[in-house]
Amino acid sequence: MPGSASRGAAATQVSNHGDRQLDTVPASIVALPGIVEAIGPNIPVFLDGGVRRGVHVFQALPLGARAVPVGRPTLCSLALGGAPGVTSMFNTLKTEVQLALKLAGCASINEITRNSVTWNSFSRRRSCRKSATKRCLRTTSGAFQDC
Repeated sequence: MPGSASRGAAATQVSNHGDRQLDTVPASIVALPGIVEAIGPNIPVFLDGGVRRGVHVFQALPLGARAVPVGRPTLCSLALGGAPGVTSMFNTLKTEVQLALKLAGCASINEITRNSVTWNSFSRRRSCRKSATKRCLRTTSGAFQDC
């Protein structure tokens, strides 16, 4: 990976193919920070795999993902609802990202930092920092969108 740029890579996609290949491989999002660090800032890294909700996008961005493809949700939405189903899925995803931002006390995606997400490296559980959530909840007083 450190030689990705020297080999002409325009980007790198991190995926574990849904954990189906080996049952002990880490989730893509767990591997993401180390891969981003190894590759460096000049090669964009995309997180693929396990993205089903807006909070997954919220978590991936501060860990170094430049983009978060949502292939499976898009295909499932297309199969079940056609183009309107895909539109609905993206609207739901956008709403969930906006909610995660508000709960973390961030006004925009640009305000998400690595400190917005805490990790236990030995499990797949991820959660927002309690202090950020408490700060947001203290400031809402009737106007939730002000977070």
